[in-house]
Amino acid sequence: LALASAAPQVLVSPRALAPRVQQWLHTSPPKSLGVESQPPSEATEVSLDQLILGEFRKVLMDEDLCMNDDFFQAGGDSLMAAELLVSLKSRVPNSVVDRLSIKALFACPSPRNLSLFLNEGNIKEKEKQVSLSELLLKPFQQVLLDESLKCTDNFFEAGGDSLMAAELLVSLKAVAPSALLPGLTIRIIFEHPTAQKLADHLSS
Repeated sequence: LALASAAPQVLVSPRALAPRVQQWLHTSPPKSLGVESQPPSEATEVSLDQLILGEFRKVLMDEDLCMNDDFFQAGGDSLMAAELLVSLKSRVPNSVVDRLSIKALFACPSPRNLSLFLNEGNIKEKEKQVSLSELLLKPFQQVLLDESLKCTDNFFEAGGDSLMAAELLVSLKAVAPSALLPGLTIRIIFEHPTAQKLADHLSS
């Protein structure tokens, strides 16, 4: 989900101010950014969808809010969006926290859309790694003369030796992206003898 550029927006909630004041007076302030509000073991048990929905409900004080409900149409305003942002940043995994912003909340105002947007970065990264491992797999198969070789198969256990590793290195350098070439050495092939491990190492 791409975030379209837009002028700053300010929304004012039509709801009464009194309930908000009471909430601020009787609840503890949000924790600072980057600090988990619960132990990691508990956080991992909650899906990103449910985590985001829970924060939306808490800020809006509406336990009936659903995944597709719009935060602003449900009574949220700019100040509440800022409160929601702080709360979400303290709860979501580190892998997606950098994608959270006020702009993201305005562009993806429902828990469902926000979750999809945050997950998009992880999905693209996984696809990138998969495509790299598949790209590197071809030289493995060609050098070993084995088209059935998989990304997780060990080059040496599948019949490779030092001379073949040198041949593999040449073939890998012919197909690997130029930015990864400095990291390709015989030693790296010995340390990461599967296409998947090699791809993970080079992309890390």
